[in-house]
Amino acid sequence: MNHISRSNFPPILLGLAMIAAATGCATSSKSSVQGAESGAAEARPTDGQPLGRAMRLFEDALAAFEEQKSLKVYDWGLLEKKFQAALTADDQFAEAHYNLGVVYERMRRPEDAKRAYQRALQIKPYLKEAAENLAIVLQAEGRTADALALIQEILRMYPEDGAARARLASLYQAVGDHKQAMHYAREALMRDPKNLTAYKVMMNCYLDRENLDMARLVAMRATKLNASDPELYYTMGLIQERQDDQAGAIYQYLRALELRDDFLRARVRIAQIATKHADWSTAATHYQKIVQYDSGNQEARLNLGIAYKGLGEIDKAMAEYDAILQTPTPIALAYFAMGVLFQAHKDLPDKALEYYKQFVAKSPSTVPANHAVFERIRECEQAIREAAELKAAEERAAREAEIQRQREEEQRRIEEANKLAAEKAQEEAEKAERQKAAQELLDGKTAEDGEAPADSAEESAPTPEGEAQGGGEEASAADEASSQETAAAEAAPDEPADEPVAADEPSDEPAEL
Repeated sequence: MNHISRSNFPPILLGLAMIAAATGCATSSKSSVQGAESGAAEARPTDGQPLGRAMRLFEDALAAFEEQKSLKVYDWGLLEKKFQAALTADDQFAEAHYNLGVVYERMRRPEDAKRAYQRALQIKPYLKEAAENLAIVLQAEGRTADALALIQEILRMYPEDGAARARLASLYQAVGDHKQAMHYAREALMRDPKNLTAYKVMMNCYLDRENLDMARLVAMRATKLNASDPELYYTMGLIQERQDDQAGAIYQYLRALELRDDFLRARVRIAQIATKHADWSTAATHYQKIVQYDSGNQEARLNLGIAYKGLGEIDKAMAEYDAILQTPTPIALAYFAMGVLFQAHKDLPDKALEYYKQFVAKSPSTVPANHAVFERIRECEQAIREAAELKAAEERAAREAEIQRQREEEQRRIEEANKLAAEKAQEEAEKAERQKAAQELLDGKTAEDGEAPADSAEESAPTPEGEAQGGGEEASAADEASSQETAAAEAAPDEPADEPVAADEPSDEPAEL
């Protein structure tokens, strides 16, 4: 599909004179005035209040636009509501339909813009600004033949119109027909020497042909006509890139962005240069802006995810890829990019494999055999097999470890039981030994008590039972002593005494009383 490369969106028609607003108008003021003089811009005659009310609402919308333009801050949603209000009052207001189409283009709603331009042409077939813009929308859809037919119809109605020739030249340049593009660009400049679109066509034709010096010369001439057109600086940036002056190119792209923050082609080039040099922070900054202005730009989201990945912000990268995959028709590369994250950063080869297979299945054309996805698929499959084998080995090891643990536990219980039994036996032996020692001590004491003298026995303090027992022992001892004395007396022979036994003699001393 061939796309019209468009630096500036079409102008808002100011009032019924259709003077283009200074927002980078593709047509010159002269051609607009010619259209007004031909009656193309006049509102349809009507009677009654509705048209008057519609006119007041239309003028209110234009005033809001002029105020926003002076502040360089646009609220396109507000302008949409204001022009819609004018159309509610009078749906036959062709200029309001055209301006609404311009607003839709700025809001990046090409289908709505196309319907608005078509409605404006239904009401006023000679509203050439609507035809030119509709031709660009059709060209962006790849309908080049329809776009050319529209412009040629304008030339039929306005054979001397320079703006229409410049737009026709732009269409030919977009499809690569530089000969026809240069022809109509020159014709446009002959009729309108200050037609900026014609200069842009010539500039881009020279650039496409690698005639960089001529491209630069034409661009510089164009800046003298309009120094506030960002496409001129963008093109000079492209020229400097071709001359390997990336710093100079970035400078020109930044100048374009100073003039219009939503000039996304300049942001894309800066981001691409930054990506080439792994300047992920700069790349992320510009891709964020692109997504902010064009949320449906899947390529920008994909590249923003790549920049986040370069910054190590993996979850943010996955969020951008997921946002793409949630759309009805996601680009296939988002599947591949998501697979890379799961494989390389989340260590989930099974999930990565799913995304790789979807990338192959959903690619718009056959994926080349040497594409990196196939090597990654093999790596994931190998990793999955190895993981399965490792898991099986770990499970076997776990079972064996459990068996060994149970054996060790059983052995520990046996050893513990044996230890307790040995300790108990030792305690029993020690107890028996103590009892034996105590008994021996008691027996020794008893023996010693049996050989002790009587007076020793008497000196002891016997208990009542001891006294009884002691009394018996003393009686036995006395009997035994008496027996021994009797035996000794019987054994001794009768001998006379050496000395006579003296008889009791009376005492000379009187007894004391």
